[in-house]
Amino acid sequence: MIETFNQAVKLHQEGQLQEALKQYLELIKQDPNHGDLHHLTGICLAQMQQYNQALDHLKIAAERHPDSSEIVSNLGNVYKKLNQPTEAIKSYKESLTLKPNNASTHNNLGSLYLLQKRPNEAKDHLNQAIIQNYGLADAHYNLGLVFTEESNYPDAEKSFQIALKMDPLHYAAHKMLAQIYHHNDQVTKAIPLYQSFLEKHDDIDAKHALASCYLAHNNEGKALELFREVLIREPKHPELHHNLASFFLTQHNYTEAIKHWHTHLSIHMDDLNTLYNLGVCYLYTGKYSESDNYFQSALKIDPKHYNTLINLGALNLQQQNHKTAIQYYKSALKINNNDPSIQFIIKALEKNKKPSKMPEEYIKNLFNQYANYYDKHLTQVLDYQIPKRMELILNEIINPSHQPKVLDLGCGTGLMGPLLKQYAGELIGIDISPNMIDKATDTKSYDQLHTLDVLEFLDTQQGFDCIIAAELLPYVYDIKKLLESIYASLNNSGKLVLTTETHTEKSLIKLSTSARYQYNIVLLEQAIMEMGFSIITSDPINLRKQHSSSVKGQIIVSIK
Repeated sequence: MIETFNQAVKLHQEGQLQEALKQYLELIKQDPNHGDLHHLTGICLAQMQQYNQALDHLKIAAERHPDSSEIVSNLGNVYKKLNQPTEAIKSYKESLTLKPNNASTHNNLGSLYLLQKRPNEAKDHLNQAIIQNYGLADAHYNLGLVFTEESNYPDAEKSFQIALKMDPLHYAAHKMLAQIYHHNDQVTKAIPLYQSFLEKHDDIDAKHALASCYLAHNNEGKALELFREVLIREPKHPELHHNLASFFLTQHNYTEAIKHWHTHLSIHMDDLNTLYNLGVCYLYTGKYSESDNYFQSALKIDPKHYNTLINLGALNLQQQNHKTAIQYYKSALKINNNDPSIQFIIKALEKNKKPSKMPEEYIKNLFNQYANYYDKHLTQVLDYQIPKRMELILNEIINPSHQPKVLDLGCGTGLMGPLLKQYAGELIGIDISPNMIDKATDTKSYDQLHTLDVLEFLDTQQGFDCIIAAELLPYVYDIKKLLESIYASLNNSGKLVLTTETHTEKSLIKLSTSARYQYNIVLLEQAIMEMGFSIITSDPINLRKQHSSSVKGQIIVSIK
């Protein structure tokens, strides 16, 4: 019998559970009251996930060895697996009465209290486990889980790090520490931990999280590959469609973004942010009725949703519903009365006779949002006429063989860059919008590009042979300061080419209902000449289309 017993234990230790169990049961037939045999059989059955049978054997073992803390603790483990927490706690406490310093039992009891949402008792026992055996990785890991439940992420991070120091192959700690880093936007730290966890576990949530990290790390190819895998295997994953929609929105693929947000909405009915984002996508695609419907649905959930109110203002402004636009903007202003951009738009719509300076943040945000479809919108939708006229003017005023230094002031996406490059020895572009500068970089037309306010730039730069200010004046409030800075930056006989929208009222400057500045051409020409320029030509031009009507303007060429 001893030889068979030793052979069964050896098989058990080698992981040959079925063979070990077979021999244990044969031995029990020979000695039904052998407590150790019942204990080992119970452990073997528990490892095979046959918990009810394991429980029967462990109960017999406990009856035979009532003073064995190990048997009573293992009994608690099986009760825990059978979702009988009361019996499990009773067994763990009895085990600790027999052996108060047992780190493993403290850890098991602490993890059970965690499952029962009893964090203080969980921490007490997990800390005891750590005191008794600091190297017990599982205790640090479980303590990290308690801290995570309490949103105490700094202490959770420390606990998971210690768990991995004690056991570098504790893959559950890899995943949890990755989630902490992910939560803290430390995606470069999260990515390798998710990867190591996924090498050992086929976990859909971890794959989705890793895809999100790749997306935040601008590795769009790997992100989409994982998102698609999650989509195939779990098409109704709770966060997948939101993340896919957000990705497609950043790519300005509104059709795909709308599709995924609709799917997300079918999973999360009446989700405020999804309703809002659908409204934004439909607004960007010019589907105003659908946009309005989703914005209105968002307001039913939260009547004071600030971004929805602002976008409803923009939606009505684009449709020339100025009174309704004003109402929405004023509602937004009640929530945030310190927003200078909204104050500025309201002044424009109410035709304020004393225009104020356009807020810098308003200009930045306007063109950051507009950057990705600026060129197409101007040239294909608004029938933008400046490039055609500019080529004729440049032929007259610039000799490319002289290699002139040219400044594109307010260069935007670089729409004029390829044309200007043909005439410039050196071409420099300046714009306040980072997104616009990114697009201008793609043209490969400019020798230098700077993201700065034009006046800040001009105050530090000189030696230009020609300065182009196309589509800049609609955003310039202090025209005299601009002209003074341009004059100082030009070489003698340097040329200035500018365009402006025009009005016929008596004031130099007027704020239009489109929130753009317009200039009285007579007073503007006077200001140009007073600065020391001589005007070479000044011609009226239809700048572009707006709501099917031509926008009247002027193109002026001056020389220093």
